[in-house]
Amino acid sequence: MRGISLRLHAGERIALVGPSGSGKSTLLRLLAGLYVPTQGHVEIDGIAALGARDLATCATLIPQEAQIFEATVRENIGFDLPCSEAEIEEPCRTGSFDTVLRGLPLGLATPITQGGFNLSGGQRQRQRLCLARGILAAQGSSVLLLDEPTSALDPLTESLVHARLKSAFPTECVIASVHRMSLLDRFDRVVLLVQGEIVDVGTVDQLLVRQPLFREMVGSEGQQPHAAEPRASDLLHERQHGRQIERRRTVGSSWPRRTEQPDEGGHC
Repeated sequence: MRGISLRLHAGERIALVGPSGSGKSTLLRLLAGLYVPTQGHVEIDGIAALGARDLATCATLIPQEAQIFEATVRENIGFDLPCSEAEIEEPCRTGSFDTVLRGLPLGLATPITQGGFNLSGGQRQRQRLCLARGILAAQGSSVLLLDEPTSALDPLTESLVHARLKSAFPTECVIASVHRMSLLDRFDRVVLLVQGEIVDVGTVDQLLVRQPLFREMVGSEGQQPHAAEPRASDLLHERQHGRQIERRRTVGSSWPRRTEQPDEGGHC
């Protein structure tokens, strides 16, 4: 990661997009304090605490894949937190695990095998369980970091989860790595990452105007909903004449940059 500068606001929804390997997951882990940056600082409410380089004290990261243990559903979601049944059921509803829970013979007391392989819905149900766990753990956090924790869900369920997350965390800042471009209308700003750098920040409409790569990503999904993300080694170059998009392999090429001044403060 190089030259990362972001300003985050309470209640804001920020989508991280970019080719595979562009640094979306790395940025989320840096913010969560799982990776240690070599330089930089973080300001909270305009104050830079001495040595602060992450948001670990006020953020919760929900990863794409999480460990499921040989224990009951309740124990896998709440661990040793002193939670009532109602306090666990609400995160289950937000993460769309409630429909799975109703089909389990013993509800929250249903035993789960190591890895969750006795869940009949496979990866989809395991991901919903882990979502419920992360949502419960995020209570009281100011920042919610989502590293594609809904990637195994079908588009309709994924959209429903994001709508419920907005209701469950109305004043918190949510930063999500997004792989389905159809979800972008649920976000206030989009951060385009390429090869470890922020190329542009803005609304969907602004990036569609300024960034050929972003237009290609959105257009490709419209034509091929399940197409793989373009790789960072594929440069999309917009010709000055004819406004045609061509793709060519390249290494170390520069990318279109935003022309406005970067946000002040809140550097990470």
